[in-house]
Amino acid sequence: MRDRYFQMYYRFVYNKFYYELYGSSATLWNFWICIIACVFSFTGISTWYIWKQLPWLWAIIIGISQVINAIRGYLPFSKRIPIIKYYTYELECLINKVDTAWRKIDSNAYNFSEIEINELIEAYEKQFTEIDQRYIENSLFRNKNRYVTEATKLRDKYFEDKYHTPSYEELTRRNKKCVEKTKIPINR
Repeated sequence: MRDRYFQMYYRFVYNKFYYELYGSSATLWNFWICIIACVFSFTGISTWYIWKQLPWLWAIIIGISQVINAIRGYLPFSKRIPIIKYYTYELECLINKVDTAWRKIDSNAYNFSEIEINELIEAYEKQFTEIDQRYIENSLFRNKNRYVTEATKLRDKYFEDKYHTPSYEELTRRNKKCVEKTKIPINR
C-alpha cells in the first residue's frame, strides 16, 4: 500500500510540473504576441508620420496590430495562463498535504495500517480529481510530448532532492538487476 501511495505522490508532482511547463510556454507565446503587436503598431505610426506616402499601408499595419491585441485574449494560450496558475496553486497545496502524510507513513512512528493508508489514498485521489475537473479541460489542454520528458526529469529531481531517492525508472532498472542476479542457474 505504501508503494501505491508513493506512486500517487509521484503522479501529483508530475502533473504539477507538466502544467507549470504548459503555463511557461503559454506565457512566452503571450509575451511574443504582445511584442509583435507593439512593434507593428509603433512601426506603422512612426513610418506613417515620417513617410507620408502610402498612408493606407500604414493604416492597415496599425489595424492588424490592433486586431492582434483584440483577439489575443480569445486565443487558447491566453486562456491557459490564469487556469494553470490556479490549478498549480491548488495542486501544490494538495502535494504539501500528501507530503506531510507520507512523512508520517514513512517514519512508522504513527503505525498506519493498510486500511488507513488506503483511506488516505482515496481522500487525496478524490481531492485531485476535484481540482483536475475544476480547472483542466481536455479541449483546452492537449497532450504535449515535449513537456512529458521535461516534467519527468523535474519530478525525479524533486524526489531526489527531497528524499534522496533515485528516479522511478532507475528504481525499476535496479529491481530488474536484483531479480536477474538472484536467479539460480539450473544444472542438468
